[in-house]
Amino acid sequence: MNKKNRLFFINRKYLAAYVLAMLFGGNVAAQNVNSDTISHFDPMETLTHKNPINLNEPPKPKNPTVKFSHPEDALYVELESFTHTSQDNLRTVFSPLVVVKPFVRIKDKLTIGATTTQMIQNYTGQNMTSITHDMYMTVALWTSVGTFDVKYGKFSALNYSINFSKVMPVSHYFINAAYLSAGHYFPRAAIATYTGDETTVSGGYAEYTPGLKFTGNGAVVFVLQQKIEDNFKFGGILILDKERTIGNIHIMCNPSYNSSMLLEFLNMGERPAFFGTYQYKLKDNVASIALTGFAQSDDGIKGGTIGIYHTASGAYVAVGATYHDPVYQPNADGTPNENFGKFAPSVELGINRGVFPRKTR
Repeated sequence: MNKKNRLFFINRKYLAAYVLAMLFGGNVAAQNVNSDTISHFDPMETLTHKNPINLNEPPKPKNPTVKFSHPEDALYVELESFTHTSQDNLRTVFSPLVVVKPFVRIKDKLTIGATTTQMIQNYTGQNMTSITHDMYMTVALWTSVGTFDVKYGKFSALNYSINFSKVMPVSHYFINAAYLSAGHYFPRAAIATYTGDETTVSGGYAEYTPGLKFTGNGAVVFVLQQKIEDNFKFGGILILDKERTIGNIHIMCNPSYNSSMLLEFLNMGERPAFFGTYQYKLKDNVASIALTGFAQSDDGIKGGTIGIYHTASGAYVAVGATYHDPVYQPNADGTPNENFGKFAPSVELGINRGVFPRKTR
């Protein structure tokens, strides 16, 4: 064999040995690779696209420029009813409440809406009659420095009692709103509000005569609210007209994890009154024990109750006594009921529960 052929033969042996070494070396290396790594190999993954490329992936929906309220946002229905038992008096009150508040939201910045709260009730008389608590238009603008909104119509500029309505007897909520005027629902008002992180400032004009047109014989309204974390909130309203100045102060606080308190100092400058509620939540908030008390000057309404309120069902039972209780209607001949002019003990069983949507406001 000449040198040329021998060199060619040696080179082939070296080449074969090299190929075998590479093959065996590759198998040894593959034994150290997790089987999942091999089985999960995706040809659509590349060095620059670690996640799989979905060729049929639909485009992500864009946030709509204009949003309309859904039924869960625009409608709220609440069932309120109670039976009030006292000396020589048994009365059942039915007072369902409906809130309708449709709105349009533009670019999640500007909201234009309307709100009306209606109630059919037989508390203020023996027959069922309707009450319009509020009816107003609102425009709200969200900015980087806070929220600006304007309301026009019938509404309350300051009312903290709503936050405690589920832990007070329904009859006492009527007393709070209708007889103590805790919310000061203006029949017609235009009020602008700025809300920052923890401070709210409002100002505007209000009149007490019905209708939509301003007559010029009204009052200037100022409202200041301050929040301190989640434990304390204070609100004050000042109403100034040509003949009087009226002030209200509302305070909400949480002395502990399971307790909360509402204090209202009302109608200062006209006919002062006080209304207060203390709530203590039982374990896991299954129910609450609550105390409610109120007093009005000039021989007005006075009274208080202690009650237990079931959270899920809205059912409650409250025991107490009231002086000049409005549930004592005049006798059939028009003469006053003798129990109206004295403290009369009473037991009230009732329900106060939102029925739509399932989660309350």
